[in-house]
Amino acid sequence: MDGFLSALLLAMGILIIVYGGDLFVNSAIWIAKKTGVSEMIIGATVVSLGTTLPELSVSLLAIVKGGDGAMSQSFNQIAVGNALGSMLCNIGLVLALVMCVKSIAAGKEFFLKGIYLMAVTVLLTVFISINGQLGTAEGIVLLALFAGFIALNIVQAAKKKDREKVSFAEENASAAIMIISLIMGAAGIAFGANLLVDNSVRLSLLSGISPQIMGVTAVALGTSMPELVTAVASVRKKSACIGLGNILGANIINGTLLLGTAAVISEGGLEIDAVSSGLTVFMLTAITAVMVLPAVLKKKTFRWQGYLLLALYSVYITLNVLITRNVITL
Repeated sequence: MDGFLSALLLAMGILIIVYGGDLFVNSAIWIAKKTGVSEMIIGATVVSLGTTLPELSVSLLAIVKGGDGAMSQSFNQIAVGNALGSMLCNIGLVLALVMCVKSIAAGKEFFLKGIYLMAVTVLLTVFISINGQLGTAEGIVLLALFAGFIALNIVQAAKKKDREKVSFAEENASAAIMIISLIMGAAGIAFGANLLVDNSVRLSLLSGISPQIMGVTAVALGTSMPELVTAVASVRKKSACIGLGNILGANIINGTLLLGTAAVISEGGLEIDAVSSGLTVFMLTAITAVMVLPAVLKKKTFRWQGYLLLALYSVYITLNVLITRNVITL
């Protein structure tokens, strides 16, 4: 009964996060537009940040809840597994499904973001594989890369000002409604994240499933729902490049802002479990390379990339389970 209740509360947490994130993004865009901020800048910053709020809130909350208690390792594994797992899920599952459906044009904007993501992913792999943790110094470097990414977006947006429109909010909505929506969205994300973190750890302990596996599967998929919804909607509206750009931005933010902040606020550094440091980061680098490099060279994605990404993601999940069940060793 306890397991069923934990699973139910976990699912509720995911739904609340998704709905809260939608409210937050829509209202934040409306407020920014009303204050005169360029629509391209809004799309390049607010939208990408908004879709990564679930991952950010869940991982940072897990770090804070972990503290120095006996359950700190479980919370830490949920936090790290969610961050890296979401990056894997965004490319290996969400974007892969989109790429299986159709080829996507990849112009100059993709080139810059793709190379930036590749660099961030390789740097993360180096940091984690060498020390088995992310310390304060590494966290500061990652946060500096996040600042550089935002600056890059603003420069690109300024050059393309008024050429594109991003319409995510109702123009005629009242300011009071949008401010209330912003607050409700933020509160929903915080409340949903709390449910998701607590019940992920509880369900992990009750079922005997490793917190690391919970982090890279159920929690990662749950917090990647905004990217999934955006990707599906972009395909339906024949604008798959929107989903592609959003996932590139989301992964850069996860790898820099999320893990950088977690490393800085973790006393003594953010400990990375053996599976994440010995398998996950290397698989993340491989999956990112399969997505980025052919698109950079040929200026478009290919359907075979989508199939290969799905295969690699399936292999990763299988290896993860086998390793944590001690069927095979690293």
